[in-house]
Amino acid sequence: TIAAFALSLYVVLQVVASDATPEDEDAYRNLRTFTDVLALVRKNSVSDVKVQDLVEGAVKGMLQNLDPHSSYLSQENYK
Repeated sequence: TIAAFALSLYVVLQVVASDATPEDEDAYRNLRTFTDVLALVRKNSVSDVKVQDLVEGAVKGMLQNLDPHSSYLSQENYK
């Protein structure tokens, strides 16, 4: 769940951070913000929310902000 996701993200960031540029470090700080917000939503939501739904929503929002032609398709929607 959220702990496994956060741990996986932490491990990946530690491996990549060894060769990090200042721009990369800024991206990692933003990912930390994302995981902090994700944890807060999970902890304080009045309804039961799934981590997968939250992450997919975040990815959709990120890609929609690129340009009018970019979007995210889940595996289910891609089929």
